[in-house]
Amino acid sequence: MKAQISRFEDLPDEARVSPKTVSVLMDVHLNTVWRRARMDPTFPKPIKLGNRCTRFLVRDVRAFLKGATA
Repeated sequence: MKAQISRFEDLPDEARVSPKTVSVLMDVHLNTVWRRARMDPTFPKPIKLGNRCTRFLVRDVRAFLKGATA
């Protein structure tokens, strides 16, 4: 995960990152990521890839971070 965060800007927009990566990038607890994904319509939408695999699109995370700091 550390490598994903350090090279986040180099990832293509269509790449997917884990909820843990999103929590570190946004400097919030993992539970906050899930709560906001459920309740905040502006938050990036999780993509369910399997029973225990959920990811977020890098493009959506970038857009949210840009809007949150603007």
